[in-house]
Amino acid sequence: MTEFDPAMLEKDDQQQEEQEQQAYSMEVASFDEVAVLERANRTAEVIDPIKGFAETAAYLKRKAGRLEGQEFTIALFGAFSAGKSSFSNALMGETVLPVSPNPTTATINRIRPVSEQHPHETADVRLKTRTQMTEDVQNSFQALGVQVTSLEDAFDKSSKLPENTPTEQQVHKSFITAFNKGYPDFKDRLGETLRTNREEFGLYVAKEEKSCFVDEIDFYYDCELTRNGVTLVDTPGADSINARHTNVAFEYIRNADAILFITYYNHAFARADREFLIQLGRVKDAFEMDKMFFVVNAIDLANDEEEKIQSLRM
Repeated sequence: MTEFDPAMLEKDDQQQEEQEQQAYSMEVASFDEVAVLERANRTAEVIDPIKGFAETAAYLKRKAGRLEGQEFTIALFGAFSAGKSSFSNALMGETVLPVSPNPTTATINRIRPVSEQHPHETADVRLKTRTQMTEDVQNSFQALGVQVTSLEDAFDKSSKLPENTPTEQQVHKSFITAFNKGYPDFKDRLGETLRTNREEFGLYVAKEEKSCFVDEIDFYYDCELTRNGVTLVDTPGADSINARHTNVAFEYIRNADAILFITYYNHAFARADREFLIQLGRVKDAFEMDKMFFVVNAIDLANDEEEKIQSLRM
């Protein structure tokens, strides 16, 4: 006959209580979510006909739809070399995003949840259209004092760039050099969306002669973060010379559920960071609901607490 153990009974009661509490918490969370959805949709319907509120109504409907579908977006911002890609990899628990070699060729990378149509470790690479590529090439040539009329004209002139260029023009020269190397392979594929695997995805991010032709990439990856419906957006640096990147970045700032601004310990909140934040302050609803968080990367390099604080004052 088994001897009665009061401790075992107490343990069973405790486990049952924990399970009941967990079930109650889930029920409350579900109820709160339904209530939020109902209020958001009802508010959108009420204000939509009112003059000047159409944009707000559409915003509420988008948010409600994403909440209902359990779709959330976390966008990462910061200057080039702040360590955004490394931080993204840390969130996912594996080296998924390679480091972009140059701010001029950096692209918008989205790490998305997998689906039947998009299996684990596949990617959709959207190449720039001919119009987009022409604008980018013309801007970089113009920075070097050279006018080009078409991509073919740019390709002809791209091999005749001056050897010595000022430091501030080096990023543009690097972009044109990458364009020269990749144009023969991509000239007939501009505007296409390419389905690739993980290895090829890495090349489109890290190889300048490929990445300079890319508009954006959706990479589908199965991890704890994406299983919870989170899409992680790694944006080009806040110091990107591409005006289109800046416009897209501000759209993400307005619509993302959370914004992580990454800065690096050795040059925390440098000029590029400050200028970007000043522009950010002019974006409507940018700081709504305290959804922006600041992350100082590599802060563990500081020798002591005083040095950490000092780095944030620079």
